[in-house]
Amino acid sequence: MPSGSRVARELLGGGAGPLRRRGLRAHRLLPEALHLLHVAFEEVFARHVGSPDAELLEGRNLGCPAVKIDREFMRPLRFGEVLRVATEIPRVGRSSAVFHHVVRVGAEEAPRCEARFTRVAVDMQTLEPVPIPDDIRQRLGELMPTR
Repeated sequence: MPSGSRVARELLGGGAGPLRRRGLRAHRLLPEALHLLHVAFEEVFARHVGSPDAELLEGRNLGCPAVKIDREFMRPLRFGEVLRVATEIPRVGRSSAVFHHVVRVGAEEAPRCEARFTRVAVDMQTLEPVPIPDDIRQRLGELMPTR
């Protein structure tokens, strides 16, 4: 992420954590890593938009499913490592936004993984795209990197 970003927030607690074995085999590492990135999305949404994802579903009939995921692993992640996830939003469109997550381990500065999730605002009854509400758009815009 650009060092000049106002918002590359290091998420702790709910937004990052150790990869847990829980009886999983090595081939299950990717799904668990993607789950942790989804948790990071939920944490960013709760902290910066002001409502947890579930509250949007119930109160506004609005969902934010991922429609595209691009990821790259630069170095392996291992079970038991504590991950730090920094998130910024490089693009907010009419009905979609891109969440860029950078995963680091412990005090390491070099990223282990980067992922971009494109999420689309949808009406939960029809599952059709809808414009991102203005109040949410404004808060997401605050998480855009400075150029």
